[in-house]
Amino acid sequence: MVSTPVKTAGRRTKTGIALSTTELRAADVRLRGTDAAGWHTPLDPPDPTTGAWPSLLMALRELATALGVEGGQLVVALMPPLTEVRRLELPPLKDDELYTLLARNAGKYFLTARDPQIVGGTYVARRAQPETAGSSIVGAAASARLVSSINAAAKGAGWVVDALVPAEAGWRAAALSLWPSTAKGTAHMLVAHDDRTDLLLLENGQLAAVRRFRGGAADADLIAEAINATRQNGTPPKVVAVGAGVQRRELAQALSTRGAIVSAPPAEWTTAADDPALVAASFASPNRGLVLRTEAAVAARRARARFATMYVVIAAVLVFVVAAFVQLWGVKRQSALVQAQRALIQPQVAKIIQGRESFHDTYQKLAGLVNAERGAPHWARVIYNITTHLPTDAYVIGLRIAGDTIVIEGKGANAADVLDNLYNVPGLTGVRNSTPVNNDPGPNGAPGLDHFNIMATLIPPPQPQAASAAPRPAPRPVSTGGKR
Repeated sequence: MVSTPVKTAGRRTKTGIALSTTELRAADVRLRGTDAAGWHTPLDPPDPTTGAWPSLLMALRELATALGVEGGQLVVALMPPLTEVRRLELPPLKDDELYTLLARNAGKYFLTARDPQIVGGTYVARRAQPETAGSSIVGAAASARLVSSINAAAKGAGWVVDALVPAEAGWRAAALSLWPSTAKGTAHMLVAHDDRTDLLLLENGQLAAVRRFRGGAADADLIAEAINATRQNGTPPKVVAVGAGVQRRELAQALSTRGAIVSAPPAEWTTAADDPALVAASFASPNRGLVLRTEAAVAARRARARFATMYVVIAAVLVFVVAAFVQLWGVKRQSALVQAQRALIQPQVAKIIQGRESFHDTYQKLAGLVNAERGAPHWARVIYNITTHLPTDAYVIGLRIAGDTIVIEGKGANAADVLDNLYNVPGLTGVRNSTPVNNDPGPNGAPGLDHFNIMATLIPPPQPQAASAAPRPAPRPVSTGGKR
């Protein structure tokens, strides 16, 4: 095994390794000088008594030397049987609740769980009504003691384990990357080993189930039956394969006679795809589900979630405050513009208001004059009528007008005739004597003249809005036939 070290920082680039109890295989862009099978080294099993894994510690140090770094971040893909992956039917749970359930009941859900387990899980599909229906979950578990040995060896060699995932997670990522069509619908991935064949069921790009069969074409009938069971409307699902070349080609040929066409890896992966461990190491990622999390990792994840929630809340509050200040600034700016416009047109408005007030005053005065004109007594015609209705032997010596009342003082041969004639003057009502009639004797014993004072009230003219009813005639005074 020859490698050409590449001097680089190493802390920013993640290195993927596939780990079994007998071998470590690494995949890193900085290992371009290695052989086609990738960087690998044999391992001895961990000490069953202490749990220490000295051979892994040495292997990781050799890997750091091959990369020319003092350590870095590792994504560890655990090969079977170091992990167990199973499909489970569980009630709908939150991610933290799912982890707690699997960790506390690992012996119930995983066949190989005999001691404390480090678990992980991912939903295959959430139902439309999770509160009333179950959910399909793919769970994974690995021995907590084994995980502790891996972390201790990595720390001793200067590495930090960024994530531990089952190899099935790396193979599923390889299927999506090498055959993008497997991301939609139902697809199967065959992983051929020297001693067995793993069949991965993918539903819309998610790992839905894992089944184990004998190696090569020994279980071709069972594999073909499992593949054909997922036909939809008669259309066969997509089938892809990686792994040991001889067993893979033998199985692909056997399945082709049973109606299942197996897609081979792309040309650039023809050699690398022969090693399932190298494929798992190359495509293992901490962000694609089925990550095995320790209690500390789960607690850290919860802390990050709380911090993210708090950060979002604080950011929302800040955005609200900023929006409020912007709104206030906008209102003040608009108010300032309005005030400026008001100040600009204030002289014109003042003139308009002054002119309006002058017009209003003038209108009020004109209205007063009109009302005074309408309500003023029209005495000229009345006086003319009075003079025309006086008897020829009577004359007026004085007129007194107060408001709508007129007092006529005069002399005549007969005051009763004067009263009768004035009663018929148009525009007057209430004609009566205001004082008793006196007779002034003439010279030398000649007959005298009656001195009278007659009072009358002016009938107001009709208003233009509505014609007033004609006034009822006032009762005519009864004549005494004599002097009054």
